[in-house]
Amino acid sequence: TKSIVGVPLKSGDKVFGVIELINRLDGSSFSALDLKTLMAIADFAAIAIECGYYFHSLGRLAMLDPLTGIGNRRALERGLAREVEASRRSGNPLGVLFVDVDRFKQINDRFGHLSGDGVLKAVAESLQQVARRADLVARYGGDEFLMVLPNTGPKGAQRVKARIESAVAVSSK
Repeated sequence: TKSIVGVPLKSGDKVFGVIELINRLDGSSFSALDLKTLMAIADFAAIAIECGYYFHSLGRLAMLDPLTGIGNRRALERGLAREVEASRRSGNPLGVLFVDVDRFKQINDRFGHLSGDGVLKAVAESLQQVARRADLVARYGGDEFLMVLPNTGPKGAQRVKARIESAVAVSSK
């Protein structure tokens, strides 16, 4: 006969999985002590899983600009350093575009900060749409953004610049 014992990996009201024991090596049934031990292990495992989840989430949030949802300056500094090193090693070009919103202070002063926030979000979205998967798009600060373009020389960067200008013009209409 099969002997099966299952205990949920649960923390609060969240279930992360199940630990299941099937058959003891000696063929006997699981005892109350076995179940109690399994429950203790499951409790600690659930706490560890939950902590890992939150740690990962916090690390991710620490790299995102809260307004635009793109990389923040910390993500930019790390990503740029990584790409500069990769470019040095490989000899491949690395393009960097600096994007600044013209007359941003006037937008905030005339239409209010909520409108200014909307402009920043729209610019970030346009940059994301133009970017390739390998590119890094980040908010440098205020109304300034950077795009890091691996394996992109001056002509390629000019093409990306033209696509950005086109995308921003379309989104501002």
